[in-house]
Amino acid sequence: MQYLAENNGAFCGKTEKLYQPNNGNFLGLTEMLAKFDPTMQEHIRRIKDGETHDHYLGHQIQNELIELMASEVKKIIIDKLKLAKYFSIILDCTPDVTHKEQMSLIVRFVNISHCDIKVVEHFIEFLIVEDTTGKGL
Repeated sequence: MQYLAENNGAFCGKTEKLYQPNNGNFLGLTEMLAKFDPTMQEHIRRIKDGETHDHYLGHQIQNELIELMASEVKKIIIDKLKLAKYFSIILDCTPDVTHKEQMSLIVRFVNISHCDIKVVEHFIEFLIVEDTTGKGL
């Protein structure tokens, strides 16, 4: 699943059923792994044959995996930020589709963690804004 995160791939599809069209990249990769891994193959067989209903491939597990990976990526970015001599914080507000104001938190810094020193910019998170006045922000 790290592959999907590193390549900005969507996890979820329109259905949560194995071997169905539009079931998403997560289940698609799980199906592919089952072709080569006997343990995964047996797990998929038990799901298809109805021997188990707790298969841990649904949207809740997918969302939990996404949150765990996001947390780890954020930790790595912040660790690199702490090493930076120069950095800036960028905040920008915009309403979302439900017309709630949200602020994006972005950091820009000089990355010195590799031999190739360069300026990088990373999105950290969206923050919900309750008060859009200068004082509130």
